[in-house]
Amino acid sequence: MVIEELELSRKQVKKAGDIFRHIDSVSQEESNSAFDILSEWRARHIEPLNLAYKLVKRYTLKYDSKAFFGQRLKRAISIIHKLERIPKLNLARMQDIAGCRAIVKDYKTLRKIDSGLLKSKAIDKSKGKDYIIEPKQDGYRGIHRIYRYTGNKVYCKNLMVEIQLRTELQHAWATAVEIIDTFEKENLKIGQGSQNWKEFFYLVSNEFAKLEELPNIDVNVNKNDLVNLVKELNVLDKLQSYSVVSKITDDAKEKIKDFLLIRLNKKEKRVSVSSYSDDSLAKETYKAMEKEYTNNDDYDVVLVHTQSIKELKKSYPNYFADSRLFIEKLKQIL
Repeated sequence: MVIEELELSRKQVKKAGDIFRHIDSVSQEESNSAFDILSEWRARHIEPLNLAYKLVKRYTLKYDSKAFFGQRLKRAISIIHKLERIPKLNLARMQDIAGCRAIVKDYKTLRKIDSGLLKSKAIDKSKGKDYIIEPKQDGYRGIHRIYRYTGNKVYCKNLMVEIQLRTELQHAWATAVEIIDTFEKENLKIGQGSQNWKEFFYLVSNEFAKLEELPNIDVNVNKNDLVNLVKELNVLDKLQSYSVVSKITDDAKEKIKDFLLIRLNKKEKRVSVSSYSDDSLAKETYKAMEKEYTNNDDYDVVLVHTQSIKELKKSYPNYFADSRLFIEKLKQIL
């Protein structure tokens, strides 16, 4: 079905989101319908996502010609879990169903890019967060801005895209968090997980912030606590042991024009990457795989877009368990 022709109201989308909060008490038909609505609603974000991506690249490349980029549609399971965690969240108003990111060399460059973006009329100044000025409690640092679609396509009206701006070091930290979440079965990214891992990443973030001379560093911490946690958690050995075997289809090895579908088998530590030049086929395959793995925690599936496999591995190193920069900098601060 062509998205433009789909009669899908925000009221229907909100209702579908509400169904996911009590999915065990609804019929299979209602569950399938809610999933279809979620998938179509997410697909509507492709056009705004592409425009936001181009905007970010334009401002970023002015200041950092070696920056790398990525864009993705949020996994259905991540959307559902977020709806479950936040009871009042309206699926039709979720800001990060689509997202793109730029990773740049240093903090000064990041600031210049952010200042430029904020001059764009497409950026919603009332939304977004500067997590460098006000870091998250878990130590996450970066800048999030919200792009709002203002084009002529009615079915995309006011849809939002989350833009993430990070330095390479901040990206290495966030990647390490996701790798530990994946292979240690923690949920640090959503504020859960064991206290020791939480404290470890908070302390590392603080030390990395010192390296980059960032504002709002916590001076009331003891570096010895970090040294002890590295030993207790066996951090270096664990991160170095997560080698993932990748299988990349021949078409994906060429210069990428459209979307890549990544499938990570966490149990076997294998990742496969397939390329799609047809948006509709990519969307339908993504949807089918997500349905297949709905109740299987051994798999992660995500649809992303980058310019090359090299950039894919830089923008989404967590899917390849690549924590080399994090390990290098961790050794430096110990």
